[in-house]
Amino acid sequence: MRNSIILIRALIFELLLAGLLFGQSARVSGQVVDSSQAAVRASQVTLRNLDTDGQFRTTSTERGEFLLPPVPPGRYEISASAAGFATTRVTSISLEISESKVITLELHVAGHSDSTVSAADPLLRI
Repeated sequence: MRNSIILIRALIFELLLAGLLFGQSARVSGQVVDSSQAAVRASQVTLRNLDTDGQFRTTSTERGEFLLPPVPPGRYEISASAAGFATTRVTSISLEISESKVITLELHVAGHSDSTVSAADPLLRI
């Protein structure tokens, strides 16, 4: 009986502590879409804390949706990437205590840019 009471008290303490910690965090969720607003599945989404460089990662679902774990308040940058698309980055995201932000990240098809660089000096005519 005594062990049961100790176990119940420990569980209650853990639940209260988890509630306090969760209350001190922020949430980020959203969707990754292409330029036609169609969902982009299996995109890699990364949230980076600009002050600590801590990173949180997840992968978008079949419907392009993502949900990152609770994060400490602060300044963040979020990026999304997927095969065949250029990486999209949103900077200067400010997250406050208990705040939830929903962000839509739009990916654009990766372009091919060919450039020619010549090492020869141009001729000067005077």
